[in-house]
Amino acid sequence: MRRIDGLAPRPGWERTVRAEGLTYARTERPDGRSFSYWNETAAYVFSPDEVDELESVTDELHRMCAEAARYLATGALGTLGLSEAAFELAQHSLRLREPSVYGRFDLAWDGTGPPKMLELNGDTPTGLVEGAICQWSRMEALFPGLGEDHPEFDQLNGLWPMLVDRWRQRLPYSATKTLHVAYTREEESGEDAANAAVIANTAVEAGYRAVLLPVEDVRYDTGSGGWVHATGDVDDPVVVGPIEEIFALHPWEHMVDDGPGAFVLDDPTRMHHWYEPAWKMFQSNKLLLVALWRCFPGHENLLAAHPDGPGELREWVRKPVFGREGDGIEMHARDVRIRSEHPHPSPLDVWQAYTPIRNFPGSDGAPNHPVIGSWVVGEAGAAGIGIRESDGPLTDYYCRFVPNVIDKKGLL
Repeated sequence: MRRIDGLAPRPGWERTVRAEGLTYARTERPDGRSFSYWNETAAYVFSPDEVDELESVTDELHRMCAEAARYLATGALGTLGLSEAAFELAQHSLRLREPSVYGRFDLAWDGTGPPKMLELNGDTPTGLVEGAICQWSRMEALFPGLGEDHPEFDQLNGLWPMLVDRWRQRLPYSATKTLHVAYTREEESGEDAANAAVIANTAVEAGYRAVLLPVEDVRYDTGSGGWVHATGDVDDPVVVGPIEEIFALHPWEHMVDDGPGAFVLDDPTRMHHWYEPAWKMFQSNKLLLVALWRCFPGHENLLAAHPDGPGELREWVRKPVFGREGDGIEMHARDVRIRSEHPHPSPLDVWQAYTPIRNFPGSDGAPNHPVIGSWVVGEAGAAGIGIRESDGPLTDYYCRFVPNVIDKKGLL
């Protein structure tokens, strides 16, 4: 695994990535300075053997997390910061083996030693636009014909076709062949809407008709006993149409508090054909890390994790159980003392063993600490990677996305 930089940007690259859906390519820091989330001038290079290892580890972690979810469902770690009713909904969903769509592991790895799992984003992982589309077109511009049949270069990126295949698998079970895809209008950057559009477009390619809508317009109609797309006032809504099958890019812990999911806590059967399924509450909660360590103690791809404090850990990272984007993170290690400037209201925390994120300095000496996001789709497993790099060991709102390329013959 190597980082190369100094690559010549494509003419008009900002228009290109925006047209591909990356409408959030510019990020503004608190001091008002703007920088590009999309890095057009660098790439991470992998050998075929390194790709094999990443895929093998991802598949194994995928299987292990399924067992860890079953462990959490026993209540061995309580209700995970959820209400009793929400926890029971997740249990019910898991018993039914309701089908899931995708997830993303975050791994610490520099090409040496075993990759270490930092966490699993099992419910609402974003990064689909840059992971499935933008990084492919960037490398294809450098290496025309990029892909499995190219004699020299490929990319670890099967995300789009595997999502299409996943929706094809689900299509025979759809009564209306219509998938509603919901995102929250509260997310103002456009990232959630753009990622929802990827889900919708892969479903369309699989044969669905797709409808994009805000999750705030998903209502439960007690009269008909079903879900509907409705606009306007909650007490006097205008019904647009029924919803038979829906994908909601919205965290379950929010939905069961004040969103659509709250309507089903007293009757879980109302959640028919809902993606991601409610059992994903077990795989979007940082207590999954504790469950993994209990189920597979000492596993080489895991980091020790505890629910009630650092215990024997001398170097640790404290994570809120519902945390996202680095919010609420605290790192305590020999040369690292970091506390996120963004708090998180999670009711519980997890302490995970600290592992360093190697620095791959650029040719200008600037630091780059990469975290590998390794995607999984359905039961098929590993589906490609997306890499975000940061100035320091905490991956947060100010990271940069860098494409990957497989160098089959060691030419780069």
